[in-house]
Amino acid sequence: NLTDRWTTNSGSYAGQYVQIDFTGSINLSRITLDDSQTSGGDYPGAYAVFSSSDGVNFSSTPFVTGSGTSGQTVISFQQENIRAIRIQATSTTNGGWWSIGEIETNCSL
Repeated sequence: NLTDRWTTNSGSYAGQYVQIDFTGSINLSRITLDDSQTSGGDYPGAYAVFSSSDGVNFSSTPFVTGSGTSGQTVISFQQENIRAIRIQATSTTNGGWWSIGEIETNCSL
């Protein structure tokens, strides 16, 4: 549902994160943060994605980093076998919040 959203309700800053536990091991190669129909200007200035094999303990080194974009932030990477991900903002945006209307993934078992 792209017409509602998760949001920080405040200015975006480094250290904020959203975490997803898939409750089992999956193969993941793309994540799309879509806020094109809610608040296209609310995205992380830069991000890092961390993995977890147990849903509790996350790697100390991200497996992918990049910059957010207005409307949709598409994060593509070589396939990772994971159970959970943490998408963490690594910079402050220009006063905008961080909002996500929908998270889409390209994954398989």
